[in-house]
Amino acid sequence: MKECPQTNNQSVWQHGESVKSYLNDLLKHLIYKEKLQYNWKLPEWIYDPIFIRNIVCNLIDQYALYHDCGKPYCVEYTEGRRHFPNHAEVSYNVYKSVFEDGDCAELIRRDMDFHLLKSVDLQKFSEYKFANILILSALAEIHSNAQMFAKDFDGNPLESIGFKIKWKHTNKRGRQVVEIIKNKNK
Repeated sequence: MKECPQTNNQSVWQHGESVKSYLNDLLKHLIYKEKLQYNWKLPEWIYDPIFIRNIVCNLIDQYALYHDCGKPYCVEYTEGRRHFPNHAEVSYNVYKSVFEDGDCAELIRRDMDFHLLKSVDLQKFSEYKFANILILSALAEIHSNAQMFAKDFDGNPLESIGFKIKWKHTNKRGRQVVEIIKNKNK
């Protein structure tokens, strides 16, 4: 992971460390009400108590760090661009070959689920016991990635077109999942 480039300026390992750092910043803010250390754009629904409950911090740390551990084994180059086809499944298999934590392995396998979530799959996704972790991780990842990929003309990566597109999806789907979970618990 340390030798496989995620981008020109960051290895897969460094990407995992960055996502973990963003995720921990967000968790400290949500759980302990600490001031955020990074520049964030947070949706309102993230503060809903129904969403915050059952957050397992040690599981999140492990997941964030190793969520892309299979990328060195599936990296492909096309016209100078890096691609990691089926990286979530490859990462799941790599993780399972080293660690015994089934919950973390399943999170790794489902790493792309929230990023690719469509409205027809909302109900099923909402039933997954760690849906909130996948959502928090996606939110942390788009913020982490914005720092390395996207800079607008004023230097604010949270104003870039790429970030705004990903944030809009994250906000919309996250709000929908929280509503489904709230309605289920009424």
